[in-house]
Amino acid sequence: MVNSLLCSDHYRNKLAQIRAHNFNLINDYNSAMSQCISLREKNNLVYEKVETQKEDITQLHKHLNLQQCGVHDYKNTLNVKTMELDSLRAEQNELNIKKFDTSNDTFRNFCDVQLAYKEN
Repeated sequence: MVNSLLCSDHYRNKLAQIRAHNFNLINDYNSAMSQCISLREKNNLVYEKVETQKEDITQLHKHLNLQQCGVHDYKNTLNVKTMELDSLRAEQNELNIKKFDTSNDTFRNFCDVQLAYKEN
């Protein structure tokens, strides 16, 4: 406390203004510190979220690689089965042609016999 006998009104008013200003500065500092603490906490939460998302991305990359391997294996299997099917179709076509040739020869022989019979 300032002794009112030692100071004039002018200086007492000045001192009151300085104290009020000092009080406002202290309040501003405390508010800034609490905002800083809040920002640090939010920053930590964001950092944790980023780290979690990095781990998720890593897991997704691994899963994608496994899926791509599966697709590659499926394509290879499909190619092998397609080649086997083409081979079977070619064999079936050859068999059909051989049957046709045999039946064609049989039919010619039959016709020749009928023509020979007709001539006799």
